[in-house]
Amino acid sequence: MTALLLAAAVLAPPTLGAQTEPCQRCALGPVRRLVAMDRIGTVLGARPYAFGRIQDLAQDGLGRLFVIDALARELRVFHGDGRYATTVGREGWGPGEFQAPFAVAVAAGGAVVVRDVAKNVYMVRGGDRAGWRTAATGNPASFRFPLAADTLGHFYDAREPLSGFEGRPLLLRFRWEDPASPPDTLLLGFRRETVVLRDARGQIVVDLDRPFTPVFTWDVLPDGRIVSAHPTGYGFAVRDWAGTMVTVVRDSARSLPVSSRQSELARRQILGMVPDVPGYAPPTKEDLALPGIMPEILAIHASPDGLVWAQVPAKGGAAEHRIRLDAWSPAGEPLGRFEIVSDLELVPQTISVGQNFIAIVGRDEDDVEYVARFLRPEFN
Repeated sequence: MTALLLAAAVLAPPTLGAQTEPCQRCALGPVRRLVAMDRIGTVLGARPYAFGRIQDLAQDGLGRLFVIDALARELRVFHGDGRYATTVGREGWGPGEFQAPFAVAVAAGGAVVVRDVAKNVYMVRGGDRAGWRTAATGNPASFRFPLAADTLGHFYDAREPLSGFEGRPLLLRFRWEDPASPPDTLLLGFRRETVVLRDARGQIVVDLDRPFTPVFTWDVLPDGRIVSAHPTGYGFAVRDWAGTMVTVVRDSARSLPVSSRQSELARRQILGMVPDVPGYAPPTKEDLALPGIMPEILAIHASPDGLVWAQVPAKGGAAEHRIRLDAWSPAGEPLGRFEIVSDLELVPQTISVGQNFIAIVGRDEDDVEYVARFLRPEFN
């Protein structure tokens, strides 16, 4: 597996040295720091506040926080003011019991779905029916993609891009009331991509006959529209379930600079990731030692009020306890760019943007885990 994450991708190669897209994100304005609200967690004290390992978290429209503790094998629920509310599930193999809870999503009315990767099931609770319902996740179950939910009675999962999916991520839409029924499906991404790496001499172009998906990220807006980040470069698309593009924000003109040597090594790495394209050669030790070139969108998030949040690299990154988020309306209107700074070591893969708070997992110097919450900005 290579260390490479690409810097820019567009649908067609640009003219050398020319800007092919306007700088849409320039309109986001200066970075504003978010105010720390509180943190949930403790080293000593009541069990509900002491976490073993936080695997995933989610927030509902009422501001409640749902936290999977993978070591305790349970789901804990907290009120919007941070007080413990209840624990859902426990360790075991029976109904309502977890072995390896991996991802959680919540919907209006308190409906909850948890994906258990040891039992290979979705565990669904809430909606119009009491008790737990289970449905097989199928094969392969995803270890990389999160779960999501809309307000229309659906929850969503995705499958890794396999040959049967045209090399594109496959999105699955399940019904809360009958999760065992066959899901609706939608292929995401583009059928082909041109990856462009720029260096001082110009550009190196790698034309792939399939999408480049290692950094693909997606979420679901409350009304069921899908928002997905372009696999590389700064951009995202909003589409309806029929696959019709509603909004596309793409800024391919600004890409991270790379050296000539990095560009050539990156080109070989790209081809090494897609072994059936012309020019494929197995990655060398030199390739594998290449420092990663970060994508310009690390993750995409949809908040309960229907906004799009692009998680982007921050100066210093999680190592300096910083997280950056760009806020957009689903119509592509720029709302602002924001930064989270904490005295905890932040876990950028575990973040939830709610109605009032942005919650993210943090660790102290003793590796004790907390949920740090920050006040979310309000938009008119």
